[in-house]
Amino acid sequence: MKLRSQLFSLAFGAIAPLAVLAVIAGVWLVENERETFRVGAEQRARALLTAVDAELKGHVTSLEALAAAPSMRDHNLQYFRRVAENTLASQRDWINIRLRSPSGELLLDLSVPEGAALPESSPQDAGFPRVVQTKQPDISNITMDPVLRRWRYSVRVPFVEGGAVRYVLSAQVTPDSIGAIIAAQFVEPGWAAVVLDRSNRFVVRTWEQEKYIGQLASQSLRDALAVSPNGYFHGKTVEGVEVHTPYHRSQATGWVVAMGVPATAIDAAAKRTALILALGVLGSISLAIAGVYLIRRRITDPIASLAAAAGAVGRGERVDVRADLEIEEIRTLADALRGSADTAYERQLLILREANALREADRAKDRFLAMVSHELRNPLASITTAAHVLKVAQPGSPDALQAQLVIERQTRHMAHLVGDLLDISRVTMGKMALERERLDLEAVVNHVVGIWRKSGRLERHRVTLETSPAWINADRARVEQIVTNLLDNALKFTPAGSAVRIIVAPQRDEVVLRVADDGPGIPAHLQANLFEPFVQGDEPGTRASGGLGVGLALVKGLAEMHGGSVSAANTPARGATFTVRFPAASPAAQPAASGEAVAGEAVGALK
Repeated sequence: MKLRSQLFSLAFGAIAPLAVLAVIAGVWLVENERETFRVGAEQRARALLTAVDAELKGHVTSLEALAAAPSMRDHNLQYFRRVAENTLASQRDWINIRLRSPSGELLLDLSVPEGAALPESSPQDAGFPRVVQTKQPDISNITMDPVLRRWRYSVRVPFVEGGAVRYVLSAQVTPDSIGAIIAAQFVEPGWAAVVLDRSNRFVVRTWEQEKYIGQLASQSLRDALAVSPNGYFHGKTVEGVEVHTPYHRSQATGWVVAMGVPATAIDAAAKRTALILALGVLGSISLAIAGVYLIRRRITDPIASLAAAAGAVGRGERVDVRADLEIEEIRTLADALRGSADTAYERQLLILREANALREADRAKDRFLAMVSHELRNPLASITTAAHVLKVAQPGSPDALQAQLVIERQTRHMAHLVGDLLDISRVTMGKMALERERLDLEAVVNHVVGIWRKSGRLERHRVTLETSPAWINADRARVEQIVTNLLDNALKFTPAGSAVRIIVAPQRDEVVLRVADDGPGIPAHLQANLFEPFVQGDEPGTRASGGLGVGLALVKGLAEMHGGSVSAANTPARGATFTVRFPAASPAAQPAASGEAVAGEAVGALK
């Protein structure tokens, strides 16, 4: 058989299984494409529901803050009207504020001029008695306000006094803020996004909003909601367009968020994938036929060996190219391939190291951003709330004083966080200067522990000291910072009532500081990078520990700046032990004796 026939047989024999595999892969890819669309749409729907819930929760929080105004507690509705007017002016999407009695009697309506007669109370929807019964905030359905002639929904909060609802405060809100949230989600062209109220009526819709607001959702979506509050189905919009729809009903508000992905878009993507795969198979067959006509020489073992080596080079593996080749041209190719393999292997190692470094840097950045966002969000939220209380409370009132204390406490907390970040930055860049002096580490530890005892921070734990004089040449403030960080770390991970031991002792030419606790110990996955910045463990029974995860990194940096070292290990019984070693120094000179004592010693010497 001629070589060309052999090559044809080889080519078609190799391509036939690939063609079958391509068909199977094509079906899988089409289904995977559909699944990708489904997952993406569901993620969009969940993200949109989270944003809508946050917006509604924001309205509830603002209304609860208004209900907490002193004039409400004093039942001074005349003054409360002025407070409510100021609040209404500050809320872009609020169109009115009303105050009713539990029976539904209208007591205050900002749409009615002050002093004018209030209209008779109109019948309330199911949300009003629900607020009175549950004493919990409520979000109403979308409705046309009969007075303001605008589409709106009501946010209601109860004012509870003596265990009973005294008033029901409500804000009428336009759906514009919900529409802004949908617009900010960058929904793909052709996709539909809708928000429904409890009664499955449109609040916001990306397709023909003005036409369908307040109307019932499509029958297929209502049927799906009747079966499950969350899901994914293939149905039709109110216009009759076939869509794939993920939907979620909020447990907090009862509102629904749904996405409509046109079936044509999903089918087009699947067809495009299948077409690309088919073209790839046809292209492979064409290339195989062309290769048969180009290759006329028989396939020999040396070429097969070089082909295998070339494949290994492409994968970045180290290869051993045969050296016992008889044909000069192939031997030259083998020499070139050997050199390329060595170069490619070294380059692959370098790429892997750089990729690992980039991934680690990216993970460190993500951890840093997440921790800073979390640690700054809570004090900022407290400061914002306290500032609002200062705005509405009477100067000098208990509420105002309490708000001032909150602002002061949270500001100190933020200053401490920023200080830790600056310290770790100075240590990392080598810009921290030490003001060394000869000091007794025992005295420093006793001083720090004494301050913590007086402040009450050690009340929940049994902190014991096992110290002896130990002199070092160090910066007192930075040594106190090392002791403080180690003690804070031990208390954080030690259950209440358990023991924390602090040991200070000289050892030959070193001074050793040990802080041991009875906590859960150091997890195995943290032992390798425990002293890296932004690494945090988990407190027992809680979420990830607070702070930025720079305390132990500062301890390591400061210890090394003093010529020392730090290490950590789990104790055999329970807990962890952190050990800091400093170079020892000779004790400081004692104060000079008094004149009389010196004279007495001199006389004694003469005798």
